[in-house]
Amino acid sequence: MKSIAGAYQLIEYKSYDANGKEIDTGTGFRGLLIYHPNSHMNVSIMRDQGSGTFGRDVIAYSGTYRTESEKVIHHVTETILEDYKNQELIRKVKIENDLLTLSTENKNQTNHVVLWKKIYEYSNE
Repeated sequence: MKSIAGAYQLIEYKSYDANGKEIDTGTGFRGLLIYHPNSHMNVSIMRDQGSGTFGRDVIAYSGTYRTESEKVIHHVTETILEDYKNQELIRKVKIENDLLTLSTENKNQTNHVVLWKKIYEYSNE
């Protein structure tokens, strides 16, 4: 898999129920995702016109990451979401040019598909 190191701006956030039907999560999401070449990462997603409820209108965590095959595993060390603390979050990865799609694969649960656009690429200097 191509390196995912870089900074990304949120383009689209979608959720699906266990049957694959899209859930109306509203609009106005924005966010930033950073994968540093030293295996550290940080993500924040928020809604422009939300209630400010963590986990519903704001998702933020940081930690380390590793890639395996077509997946990235986030090991969460800092978060506003207690359920994420010290967890490994597995995301399926799809890379097309400067677009990065991360998706969850939770059987019998809500799944998310998040599209990011690369806005910064780390150089090998």
